[in-house]
Amino acid sequence: MLQKVLLFILPLCEIQILITDKAPSEAVFRGNEFLSYDLSQTGGEPIVSAQDSVTFYFKTRAPNGLLFYTGDGTDYLNVAIKEGCLILTMGLSNGKQEMQIKPNKVRFDDNQWHKVSIHRRIQEISAITSFCRLSAVVDGVYADHSHIAGKFTMLSSSRVYVGGSINTRALPGARVHSNFVGCMRKVEFVADTLRLNLLELGKSGSHLISVAGRLEYKCPSGETRDPITFTTRESHLILPAWNAKKSGNISFKFRTNEANGLILFNGGIRPPRVDLFAIEVYNGHIYVHVDLGSGSWKQRGSRRRIDDGGWHDVIFRRTGRDARITVDGFHTDFKTPEGSTSLELDGNLYVGGLGPPFSEIPVPPALWTAVLGQGFVGCLKDLMMNSNYVDVAAFAREQDSGSIRTLCHVQPLQCPSQPCLNGGACSEGWNRFICDCTDTTFTGPTCGKESATLNFNGSQHMEVIMDSETETQTEDVILRFRTSKPLGLLFITSTSETGDRIELAVAAGRIRMALRMGVKERKDEDKEKDKILLAGQNVNDNEWHTVRFSRRGINLKLQLDHQSPIRAETLGKHNALQWRTIHLGGLYHQEEEITMTTTVPNFIGEIQQFYFNNIPYIELARSSSTDQRVSGFPTIKVAAKFIKRATDNLHRPVTFRSKHTFIGLPMLRAYSSIHIDFMFKTREANGLIVFNGGRKEDFVAVELVDGHINYIVNVGDGSVKLTDTVPTRLNDNRWHTVGIRRPSLKQHTLMVDDNIVIAVNQGTGNLELDGILYLGGVHKDLYAQLPQEDVKSRHGFEGCIAGLDLNGESPNIMEDAVVHSSLVTAGCEGQSTKCSHNVCANGGVCVQQWHSYTCDCDMTSFTGPTCSDESVAYEFGPNRGIITYTFPEDRRPEMQDDIIALGFITSKADTVIMRIISGTSNDYIELEVVEGNVFMVYNLGTHDHPIGEISLKVNDNTYHVVRFKRSGSNATLQVDDYNVQTNHPTGHQLQVFNSQSQIQIGGKWSKGKSRIERPFSGIVAGVVVNGMRILDLAAEKDIHTSIRGDVQLMTGILDRQDIENNDLQKMQQVRLQ
Repeated sequence: MLQKVLLFILPLCEIQILITDKAPSEAVFRGNEFLSYDLSQTGGEPIVSAQDSVTFYFKTRAPNGLLFYTGDGTDYLNVAIKEGCLILTMGLSNGKQEMQIKPNKVRFDDNQWHKVSIHRRIQEISAITSFCRLSAVVDGVYADHSHIAGKFTMLSSSRVYVGGSINTRALPGARVHSNFVGCMRKVEFVADTLRLNLLELGKSGSHLISVAGRLEYKCPSGETRDPITFTTRESHLILPAWNAKKSGNISFKFRTNEANGLILFNGGIRPPRVDLFAIEVYNGHIYVHVDLGSGSWKQRGSRRRIDDGGWHDVIFRRTGRDARITVDGFHTDFKTPEGSTSLELDGNLYVGGLGPPFSEIPVPPALWTAVLGQGFVGCLKDLMMNSNYVDVAAFAREQDSGSIRTLCHVQPLQCPSQPCLNGGACSEGWNRFICDCTDTTFTGPTCGKESATLNFNGSQHMEVIMDSETETQTEDVILRFRTSKPLGLLFITSTSETGDRIELAVAAGRIRMALRMGVKERKDEDKEKDKILLAGQNVNDNEWHTVRFSRRGINLKLQLDHQSPIRAETLGKHNALQWRTIHLGGLYHQEEEITMTTTVPNFIGEIQQFYFNNIPYIELARSSSTDQRVSGFPTIKVAAKFIKRATDNLHRPVTFRSKHTFIGLPMLRAYSSIHIDFMFKTREANGLIVFNGGRKEDFVAVELVDGHINYIVNVGDGSVKLTDTVPTRLNDNRWHTVGIRRPSLKQHTLMVDDNIVIAVNQGTGNLELDGILYLGGVHKDLYAQLPQEDVKSRHGFEGCIAGLDLNGESPNIMEDAVVHSSLVTAGCEGQSTKCSHNVCANGGVCVQQWHSYTCDCDMTSFTGPTCSDESVAYEFGPNRGIITYTFPEDRRPEMQDDIIALGFITSKADTVIMRIISGTSNDYIELEVVEGNVFMVYNLGTHDHPIGEISLKVNDNTYHVVRFKRSGSNATLQVDDYNVQTNHPTGHQLQVFNSQSQIQIGGKWSKGKSRIERPFSGIVAGVVVNGMRILDLAAEKDIHTSIRGDVQLMTGILDRQDIENNDLQKMQQVRLQ
């Protein structure tokens, strides 16, 4: 798969690698070892080629080191790792280039294998100028390219260094001073047809290769003791059970700055006896939980807080009932309750948490972080069970490699960048920010989306029924409401077995909390007195208020808005609450209200931001269905009405201006649960919106097909496909909302606007993704590699996307991209009489006027009110022809800037389309096709400056549009709607094209030979040079134009039979960046 990905990034430079059964060569470098050859010292000639490539794999923990160097004299290519990123420097002739591959939040010194592919290719542009393209790709994803123009014809290599050199800092282009420390594998240097496997040559003792130091040709395997980082609350590992029936020990090191998180959990799964072992961080301290079947015991192990970001050691030992917990050398001894002396743990050992909510794992009431769904976020290493090392990094690589990273780096503080929007409160987590949106009308990871809001009229309700009876010692309740009524039931829990409850209500304009526990029979409930807390005044002012209630054992806290919290303790010996049903806004049956003896009427008003034990039930209700019952998942019934969300408050909208581009984001972290939300609007009926491939056959995709959303996922048990049931097509240029969930291992849901579709998966596998998440499409060469039977798209999405939420993360598409595109822009304007990006066809520029707009079509090759009409076109036949425009001698322009656009069709791989020359100097601009690629070469009196688009062949007899802009010596070039290429020559450069005298279309006129050189054949249309429509002038027989040779005026270019329908569509859909 990696080769396929490389093909789409570097189609020109791809080199086929023979695959054999032989294990790839590898070597260990420790800072003193390296491989090299130096042909100048052995009397050999340099290796010369028109193109070369370097491919290798490496892994390291060292942030700096030389990986590869090749050169001859002052020409060189230097590749190194610097501060965890890949840096390349290149020198050819007098030109130098440097580029870094430094993806956002990604480092390459993580001790994981990374593949590097570097390609160089020379293309001769003119007799005195060549163009060398340097491209590099890491892991088939992170790519960059650069180029040098100058007087050179070949690449030359007389010496090579692998892994280091005698004096690394003295090498040309050096950006690091140290040699590489780590492993390298399969280092191949290819120059034209010559292929050198450098490690294999060194290992075999080839006379070509010199080996410095004692190089070991085998990378160490086995226990690498890499740390791992849990990046989300749901990320976790599943290990075999801890075998500690009579005795045992377990130890690990961890670091975090988060005060709460479940680190280890191992329970029994054979009732009635369910033994337990768990270690959690709660309120900044370590707690251990042990239950040998005769009663649970909870013991604090830390003397001082351990959520300080530093490494801490934890050791737990037990023999029978005797146990010791040691944290940073501080010992605490304790005994479990009398009775059993054996620990029967027949379930799996969970590391880092228990995963998504509503799992089938029985959670003990006393394990508060598990009840609250608070998995551990931080680093863990050196896990030992019964004195045996456990390679947690290997488990991470096999299980949830997206959410669990095999490294531990400390990143800068997150909150100074103000990631929380709309008044959300930011707090620092471990290498992450945490936004509290509950005081706002917004939700999502960055408080960027409007909250789902329910309206209650006094006879409506929302009800959540759990799969079974639940008992807890801790609860967190948050809700936001507004009402004008002084009385109303906000929230209450119930159970059919006891009289236990928590009740929140508006009572006499105040917030009243009533808690009742330990009522074993419902008929006795009135005999027990509720614990009552009151907060606030005049809350029925029809303004939004936020209520927070929390219980930890006997400790209670009630807070309204930002007022001081009310604290209290419960009375009596009971600290466990039994419940099964949550009622919001009222009770379901009138008779149930009588039975439960609540005196508060149902609520009238609006409720949003309702969380119970950190689960957002209103948001969950909006994105799920009540039609199908899912084992383990609560039944949610909603009689209240959802308030329709506004679409004028868009969260981070972006515009994909072309269906031939895409954005690459970090891999979707959806191992055990899937949560994808976004909004879109478009006029296009088809296009790929989201794709993330995976291991084996796993993938996830979202696409528009015939105006409807298709969601396809494969978790290893065959693909599941859901299509929306919206009655009308969605390509109506209006905003639509999409919500995708995997509420249980066997169920998938797709919600588009208010329509929900549900599908059942045959198996219960996890989604094992790999690579990056493609947004808006994939590279054109990758469409053929997509699952053909499932994914129908053959191009990307064109339109606007907003409100992107990917499994609890809300990426900034423009800033968090690991693969960028110049054809994706921030913002999205609606359609109106105001300008928007799609009111002018074919990339026309909309010019706003008072009550309307006009279209500037100069850069489109089209004309008309909306740039949709054909421009004047000429056909150049096989017998050579040329059109010239000659400036009057007294009006030859001196141009600081140039703007040029035209359209053309040709099958010639080498030709000149247009040339502008000077009457007083050697200045010129030339548009040409070289080896099927478009190049614009300009010279302002110093050097030739080529700028080209080599990812697209244009000699395909289809219509292409070229746009060129020059400002001084800097220039941009765009072909069709592909990415804009830029050129910024370094050093002192002249800025003005002196005395433009003639524009030549159809080839290069040689005055000395009186003939057309490199003649063009095909069609040229809509030529605009600095505002002048040259072909229009020629058709009007302007006195400054002349037509010679095999050239004829054309009409109805779009009706030509040799232009296929898809070409016509392409002409009509060209978009300007």
